[in-house]
Amino acid sequence: MKIISNKRFQIFLLLFIFLLSLRIDYRFDTSIKCCSDEYDYFSHASTIVYDFDLDYSNQNIRDFSYYRNDKNTPIGFIGTGILLSPFLFTGNLISEIINENPATEILNFQFLIYSFASIFYFFVSYFLIINSLSHLKIQFNNFHLLLIFSGSGLSYYAFERFGMTHVFEVFCLSLLINISIKYYSKGNVENKLIAFFIPFTLLIGFITRMSNFYIFIVPYLIKKIVQHRNLLNKHNLFLKKEFILSSVLVGTIYYLLSIELYGELIFNPQKIYGTSINATDILQSQNNLLSLLASVMKTLLLTLLSWEFGLFWVSPILFLGIVSIFYKTSRSSYLVNTGLLICFAQNLLIVHIWQALGSSYGFRYLFSLIPLSIIVYFVYLDKHLIIRRYLFTFSIFSNLSVFFFETTAMTQLSTIDVVNSFGKSIRYSAPEYVRGLLFSFFEVESYMIIFTTSFLGVLFFKLLSTFLSHESIIGLLEKAGLPAQNEDFLNYLDELSVIGGEKVIFTVLFLYLASYFIVNYKKYFTSQFTNKH
Repeated sequence: MKIISNKRFQIFLLLFIFLLSLRIDYRFDTSIKCCSDEYDYFSHASTIVYDFDLDYSNQNIRDFSYYRNDKNTPIGFIGTGILLSPFLFTGNLISEIINENPATEILNFQFLIYSFASIFYFFVSYFLIINSLSHLKIQFNNFHLLLIFSGSGLSYYAFERFGMTHVFEVFCLSLLINISIKYYSKGNVENKLIAFFIPFTLLIGFITRMSNFYIFIVPYLIKKIVQHRNLLNKHNLFLKKEFILSSVLVGTIYYLLSIELYGELIFNPQKIYGTSINATDILQSQNNLLSLLASVMKTLLLTLLSWEFGLFWVSPILFLGIVSIFYKTSRSSYLVNTGLLICFAQNLLIVHIWQALGSSYGFRYLFSLIPLSIIVYFVYLDKHLIIRRYLFTFSIFSNLSVFFFETTAMTQLSTIDVVNSFGKSIRYSAPEYVRGLLFSFFEVESYMIIFTTSFLGVLFFKLLSTFLSHESIIGLLEKAGLPAQNEDFLNYLDELSVIGGEKVIFTVLFLYLASYFIVNYKKYFTSQFTNKH
């Protein structure tokens, strides 16, 4: 159909979807409040932007912190705070220019632009993956890729719970994959500069999530993937003097940073968390090898197939990332499978140790592996029709899962201790989530919640309120049979009345630009290869 292939239509369709995806749950506030993981990353960004130092005495950090060696430091890793700081700085600058008081004004520019950081890095990661596939000479459809990428569950942490670290982890890995592909690909004339830059990418990736040790083998995995595509050049990264010089410089920076933050050189994140639990303790707790294997196998199966956010249902690209470990076609792919096994095993071990998902949406400890799973899928699995159809179908389902998350009682995380899929009694679980998700599709209330808590709803009611009073709006909704006298909705209208229309316009323009670049991706983000699937 001509209208579907029309670029202007595509841009506005994407804008509509992004506005519907962008949630107000964590945004209708003045700032990040204590005490949560998000507060740690905000504290890091704050000390960088406001104090130009790493002294947290002005940040009023939460009690659960690293406190030794005369240091009191947030336990959340600083990499996310560094990546957030330009957005906090920009937002604070705009607030000062327009004489806005961030302490009292809901959705002030300081907080609004800070909240855009996760969306920005989400789209940058997507474009980096586009560029990586292009350099591998892989044909793909950019909308299909966006469906896969957002259907991983990552979109929840971009458009709703924006203060968490997962989008920033994905950005770091996407960047590392991209520059590694460029380094190892034939015909690249920027090898010296890229070789110098790779250690810095590893540094920001490591300090964003210090438990992701697997990132250090990613350049080697990429080398084997490039070799599988018959694009490998003869440059040895680890013998490059630029790489060696940069590695020494990065090591020095990390040493100084660790001393400044923690008063000692730390590589083990457990020292920061103040916990001694480790894989050895878990392994030794099993009576014999058979019970150990059975326990690990149970964790793997629950991660893949359970009703509680099982990867098969709500994160299909990660499911295929694990499946690809067992798919071998050549010597190079065998080595890639082994590397993938190491990558996934490390993060699955975290799930196995905690016997829980992570008290939020999905198996979030695995989300950093999304970019690698996408690359591996397109290199090794995309030619299989059944796999393609599964990924396409369940990526649609998983995107709907993000929309309908917490719209009904059966799709909400528990606020009291319940027995989760692993048999552990814990708060913030949803052992019947996928079943509840299916039922929520038939609940009218679900659609009302999705609309009113989205920026599409904000735009609609903001426009409506310019022509009608609150009483008139409530009267219209009551005539339509909607529960307009609901206390939450009345508070919602009151909050909308104090939010300036310029912030809604700013948000629409920001998402419009993202939509424009996605539709015109070939012009900006690909190499000379044709990307039509």
